[in-house]
Amino acid sequence: MLAVLEIRRRMYWTIALFFTEKIPYELAEAFVSGRLIFPKVDPINYPDLARGFDELKAFTSGKADARALHQELLSSYQKLFATDNDCEIKLCESDWVRDKTPESGLLEIESIYRVAGFEPEGDDALLFKDNVAIELDFMCYLCKRSIEDRDNLKLYVEKEISFLREHLLNWVPDLCDELIKRSDSAYFSAVAKITKGYLRMDLKIAESILSGEIL
Repeated sequence: MLAVLEIRRRMYWTIALFFTEKIPYELAEAFVSGRLIFPKVDPINYPDLARGFDELKAFTSGKADARALHQELLSSYQKLFATDNDCEIKLCESDWVRDKTPESGLLEIESIYRVAGFEPEGDDALLFKDNVAIELDFMCYLCKRSIEDRDNLKLYVEKEISFLREHLLNWVPDLCDELIKRSDSAYFSAVAKITKGYLRMDLKIAESILSGEIL
């Protein structure tokens, strides 16, 4: 069980980094050094996730200069997501979900964070709490708390399932589909497939933990 919880925490931490505006140099360095391991995934049950890992591995293979790769990732991010770009792809839940006003959606997100004891970090956290990177970081936080406070494991897993169903899975797959369609970046196309596939797989994992199938 502990190994499963830690893998989930690391996955959310990594995927959140993929969508962070200030992509850390350490991520590019991990790609180049081979420290970032690409797991094998069942391509029948999770085709997007398996394809995304294969594409990311293909993209990073042969990359020998971490600084050049870091600049490439930053450039691709700006091209796709920069707010001064007329064709920018929006990264906030309030830009994708139409059955709530942006204000009510943000208030709901803030309430969920506050109840869970989560404080978003970063320069944009006060304005964009429904940004995909912050929502993924929230899932990482819940996974971390489930490891630290095993007596309340069920409570944290219930929160994770609720947030996946009511928030992340309601809009992030659409964001990823748009990214795959519009991006000419092999990196972000792979990231989109990994993100969409992992969220769907992790819902099943969390439900299995809650039901006792994973002990």
